[in-house]
Amino acid sequence: MHTHPHLHEQWATTLHAAVIAINEAIEKGNADQTIKTLQNPNAMLVNVDDNFAHEYQKELSGAKKKKEENARLKVNK
Repeated sequence: MHTHPHLHEQWATTLHAAVIAINEAIEKGNADQTIKTLQNPNAMLVNVDDNFAHEYQKELSGAKKKKEENARLKVNK
């Protein structure tokens, strides 16, 4: 099955926007907002459970901070 380049580009743009929304929600530290962005169909994530909203927030926030710190360390080498 062949897809048109325009459709792939549109899909990539939509997914990228969903990822940006997730990152912004994580930065704000609001678990309810984070869970909503994770459950957005455009994020293409499955089995995201409302009951774990605070755990998702904690884990994703920690991972984001670690990634940012690693990037800073890499730049300062």
